[in-house]
Amino acid sequence: MRRRLPTALATVSLLWGFLPAEANVFVEATFSEKMQEADVVIVATVVSTHTDANDLYGNFVEVETFAILKGAANPRLEVETRSQIAEADPHCCEVGATYVMFLYRTPSHRMASVNGRFGLVRIGPSKREPPMQVIVPPPPEKWPKRRK
Repeated sequence: MRRRLPTALATVSLLWGFLPAEANVFVEATFSEKMQEADVVIVATVVSTHTDANDLYGNFVEVETFAILKGAANPRLEVETRSQIAEADPHCCEVGATYVMFLYRTPSHRMASVNGRFGLVRIGPSKREPPMQVIVPPPPEKWPKRRK
């Protein structure tokens, strides 16, 4: 009996490690779900970052709106970048980068992502990245002539 208990405990602990863990999983919503949940959907560039010293979760960025895809938005908005739920933390934003933002209005009158890090989708290069090279082919009349 005494030998079976440690063996059984060891077996259970080994099997426990192979079970799938689903705790703290933050699932990405579909595009249509994000559109439905959002009060405002914009394309915007991050202008500056700020930290509210009076609020542990008061980090936010100021963005400049380029296009409004849904709702009504001011040319400049404050978007929260820190959540009380770690998995919902948007892990955003870099100054100079452009994002598609699926947002809702918070009680603090700022905007926040409807789907954590999946609600702020980076679409443009940042100032830290080298400029993109665009190769434009010559017009057809300047193509080399084929020999027959």
